[in-house]
Amino acid sequence: MKQIKINNFSIPRKDGILNTDKKYCVWLGNETRNYFTSQKACDNFLANTNRFLNENLQNLNHIYIQLFSEFRQVWFYGDSAYNSIIKIEQEFKNVEFAFENVIQKSSHPTNGNSYAFTILFRICDSQRLIAENIIQIYLQKKIYVPTHRLKYLKAQIKMIENGLRNLGKETVFEVADDFIELDQVI
Repeated sequence: MKQIKINNFSIPRKDGILNTDKKYCVWLGNETRNYFTSQKACDNFLANTNRFLNENLQNLNHIYIQLFSEFRQVWFYGDSAYNSIIKIEQEFKNVEFAFENVIQKSSHPTNGNSYAFTILFRICDSQRLIAENIIQIYLQKKIYVPTHRLKYLKAQIKMIENGLRNLGKETVFEVADDFIELDQVI
């Protein structure tokens, strides 16, 4: 199964001057550093982080499926929204490339942690742009009901993005479990 697998951490230095130099350190791509006194605690944190990242990647994939379905419905309005359709298609290509890229680059021996977060943020940005462009097409055609579904998806993307930004700053491993599928709401 395809999955994100970050595994980079620094080992303690006995000759370090600072207390943090004498601890295991996991630097995440959201600009947080997490320090641990034992390798077991460090490994546990990495396992929980990988689980969190993979759950959010699956949630982003679910959003991708919903966005693609919405896009195929709005595609027929492409005659009057040609530029928006082109932008949406390009963003879908970006998201597909990023999904493959995040799996490959997350296990990079030195920068995997950073790559995973950077690419996940890029997926969030692209999906938000897709939703905004689809909303604009619906609004141009004065079709309002589907815009609520898309605003909901944008809120889900924002929730995922906030969880990624706050990981390591506080306990946010539960955020991925709070994801509500669109099918459950409608």
